[in-house]
Amino acid sequence: MSKSLCAELGGKPVIESVVHDFYQMVYYDHQLQAYFETTDMDALRAHQTEFLSMVTGGPTDYSGRDMERAHAELDITTQDFELVVSYLERALEQNDISEAHRETILSAVEAYEDAIVSQ
Repeated sequence: MSKSLCAELGGKPVIESVVHDFYQMVYYDHQLQAYFETTDMDALRAHQTEFLSMVTGGPTDYSGRDMERAHAELDITTQDFELVVSYLERALEQNDISEAHRETILSAVEAYEDAIVSQ
């Protein structure tokens, strides 16, 4: 049986580190701050950890709302989505995730663009 990408990356501790670094960048970006003004960041980090675990093959399942409902009222633009993805890429790089694995993860995340972007 082959290991999941999540396991190859180092499991939950690595995913949590990526999520931590990712939100350090996203949360303090002036262009994106308005999206997080009333957000429970601990809950968001937990959901993002589950989401990245899920798109990398688990073992954790995503328990949050579906992407469309979770982002419907935020009016996220394509530009902001792309900025967020660029921060995810940087967080993956900072955690020594290989280019091949980064591409796999980013592709999986980008597949949700239509559900997340509403403008």
